[in-house]
Amino acid sequence: MRTVELEQYTLVILEGDLDYSVRPPRQLWNIEIAGPRGRVRAENLVWVAERWDYVNELYEEITACLDGEYHCCFTGRSLWL
Repeated sequence: MRTVELEQYTLVILEGDLDYSVRPPRQLWNIEIAGPRGRVRAENLVWVAERWDYVNELYEEITACLDGEYHCCFTGRSLWL
């Protein structure tokens, strides 16, 4: 687990499931972000870049998805906490 405190956000990166559809199996990732609208979680992502300048955009994409927008990475993998 890795936690990063930023000005408006707290980002937590956690290990998710293993993806056995590839060989060798690859680690998937879960992220939790606490932001202005509350805490969100996206599960079983293929990769998470440690780009702290990208957290705002990531948070906005996840919350838009939870508001009904389609997103290729987050639809069906996101929830409010």
